Amino acid sequence: MHVQFGYVQAVFLLILMAPVGTDRGPKCPIEFACNCREILNLDNDTELSIDCNDQMFRGIPEFPRSLRGAVIRELSIRRNFLDNLPDKLFKGLDLQIEEIIFDNNPIRSVDSLAFAALKSVKTISFRNCLLKDIPLIFNNVAGLKTIYLSSNLITHIRRDTFSGSQLKTLDLSKNPLQFTHDMFDSIRHSLEKLLLDHLNLLAIPNSSLENFKHLRSLSLMFNKIHILKKVNVRRLPKTLRFLSFMGNNISHIESGAFDDVIAHREVAYLGLGYNNLQTLDFINEPCLYRQVDVSVYDNPINCDCGLFNLTRHKLFRILGDCTAPAKFAGYDIMHEPIFHGRSAFTQAVIPDCNETLPMGYYDCDCHWVNTTSDRIEPLICARASRASNAISTHADVLFIFVLAILSSTFL
Repeated sequence: MHVQFGYVQAVFLLILMAPVGTDRGPKCPIEFACNCREILNLDNDTELSIDCNDQMFRGIPEFPRSLRGAVIRELSIRRNFLDNLPDKLFKGLDLQIEEIIFDNNPIRSVDSLAFAALKSVKTISFRNCLLKDIPLIFNNVAGLKTIYLSSNLITHIRRDTFSGSQLKTLDLSKNPLQFTHDMFDSIRHSLEKLLLDHLNLLAIPNSSLENFKHLRSLSLMFNKIHILKKVNVRRLPKTLRFLSFMGNNISHIESGAFDDVIAHREVAYLGLGYNNLQTLDFINEPCLYRQVDVSVYDNPINCDCGLFNLTRHKLFRILGDCTAPAKFAGYDIMHEPIFHGRSAFTQAVIPDCNETLPMGYYDCDCHWVNTTSDRIEPLICARASRASNAISTHADVLFIFVLAILSSTFL
């Protein structure tokens, strides 16, 4: 009894001695032209989210003195009338801003010292502005990791444009961009995610995309690439985990086009949705595609016995549905539990293919196993080698799926 009481006392004492979080940091000012919201971070410190959208501002709003030293997680100045960002834009404000959003402003110029007073800014967004050149701000904002420049008027990128930068994410979509071999030279060592969507590309800009050291995600969606040739695909960075050609109206992919990229065991998602593919004949060595999700949604896929044979490889997934023949139209190519109630081609076609194909499947070691059974038991094979990155990969997949829906809606 004494031992039990002593244990309870000890626990109670530890609770009393535990540091109690205090709400620290500036509060939202009462009189301020923008909307302000207080957010408690994991350390129980106050961070602010400031919304200055749709206020008809022609410059940065005046910040009250009470915000000196404040940590601002996000400052949004969307849909105003800013046309020029001069030097020392935030001088003397003593603000720690992590993300600034200037989207939908008629910004034509940005001084190289505009953000020099902000040592903590990590993300800047200039979506849908009027920039003809990428702002030369990188030498003066050492901590900047992400910049969004989609829907501007950018045509050229000089070799030294990103000089001094440690960028990890760059979005250049929807610009009249001309590609050169040295345009990304100063960020080949740091960039991890590159978006080149809606650029009217007729082919992969290989000379610009070579020699990236850590590029993990490349999006070439909604361009005008109709054919994927092996000689072009094989030159892509071998570090890629996420690769998307969605929405290009691709009608042909050369046999083995992705083999060299896939063989490096990095790619986890290959996006080929919203194209014009009728077959998956480019997958001629299915064992190379271990642990890869191949998305072919919204393609006129002909689901025949050849495709069924391909699906019997159990270590990669084909995400999509059948268009032909008519009796399989709308069927999932492979059974996906997420689509409850939908029929799966791989389950319905077995009787049709019994007479034309040797029945069997690929085992966990990629060996073909012959069987005379109509029922193929699903294998449970380890997918652990890429499990550590599963969360980030699935987040990219979700992002691309949502973006595809939005794009198909507004295009």
